[in-house]
Amino acid sequence: MLRVAGLVLAGAFAFPGVYLVYRNFAAGADPAGLLFSDRTVGPLWRSLQLAVSVSAAALALGTGLAWLTTRTDLPLIRLWRILLPLPLVFPTFVGAAAFIHTLNPGGLANDLLTGIGVDRTPELRGFRGAWLVLTLMTYPYVYLPVAARLRQLPSTLEESARVLGDTALKVFGRICVPQMATAMGAGTLLVFLYTLSDYGAVQLMRYDTLTRAIATNQLANPPVALALSLILLVLAALVVIGERRLSHRLPDAAGVQSKRPMIYGLGRWRGPATGLVALAAAGAVGAPLVALLDWELCTLGDPLADVGYLLNNWVLPGESGADGSPVGVGGFPDRDHICEVYERRTGRDLSRINYYRAFSHWRLGAITQGVYKRYLVGAMGKNRDFDLEKYKLGIHQRAESALRLLTE
Repeated sequence: MLRVAGLVLAGAFAFPGVYLVYRNFAAGADPAGLLFSDRTVGPLWRSLQLAVSVSAAALALGTGLAWLTTRTDLPLIRLWRILLPLPLVFPTFVGAAAFIHTLNPGGLANDLLTGIGVDRTPELRGFRGAWLVLTLMTYPYVYLPVAARLRQLPSTLEESARVLGDTALKVFGRICVPQMATAMGAGTLLVFLYTLSDYGAVQLMRYDTLTRAIATNQLANPPVALALSLILLVLAALVVIGERRLSHRLPDAAGVQSKRPMIYGLGRWRGPATGLVALAAAGAVGAPLVALLDWELCTLGDPLADVGYLLNNWVLPGESGADGSPVGVGGFPDRDHICEVYERRTGRDLSRINYYRAFSHWRLGAITQGVYKRYLVGAMGKNRDFDLEKYKLGIHQRAESALRLLTE
């Protein structure tokens, strides 16, 4: 029974890959021919460069933080154990947007640094930006398994090595690393695969990888997007196979578990170690939280854009679209009355509100046009009951409404 359940689960996990292979054949894609073309080599190399760099940085950062929070007398250790895994709750595009909003010129950090004479912060884009964001967002994939393994390691070997005169650093390298190598490898593999598949951070940081190339070609050239996706899938499979073979050569992590791991005194390094952990927590958790709170507590756009959107959806009886509007049943104040009350309560001038109403129509028209295009090329699947002509007519109506409001 367990074997059957395992096969079913394996089939479910393998289905997306099998379906991707089928779509490549059905669409006439040519992954082999595309592999060495200019449009593939560059993004493929950048994807590998980013994945290797992020994996190495996450391995070093995650392992170091795990050791500091499980094997040392680090101050506030319980707080750090709670904070350090939290980057997993943030999508990478949120982390990237937070760093852009916090560190880039004009961001929150720029405002703070102006007070001490620093007029401009360097722009965080491209490889450096993507590397920093992905490292801080993915190191918990290494930190969690390594920390769990460090708590289980028996202290006898370490105590013996210390008695024989080995320093804490030598004990870590000779005793601890071989016993937690499988945990380090598994976590690093997750980071590598996550980085290969990431789209949010690289898109916001404007770093061209395979995932950006796939997204760019998804609507314009679907066969190319399918071929690039298959290349990415094959690359990920090769990495997993390589990691599995390497892990068999590593020492067996199973062994006697200890409830009393050896604790090392940091001595004069307590300050720098605490600073390092605090810096990692501030970058991986603090920056996204500060940016999210800033977005939530302040108005980044013009508040009149919301008023324009409200007025466009305030469809009164007798107007086009009233059947689908709650206001269409009647008994509600008209738009002029709403504008009068808003101006009186807020003190804002609504004399140019038609501009904001036109902007709202144009914005929604642009969004629906993108969705319409996805239906046309089949990216939304088969939707036989979906009325494309009616959807197209709605886009034209949005554009005409925007033009009419600007010319009144």
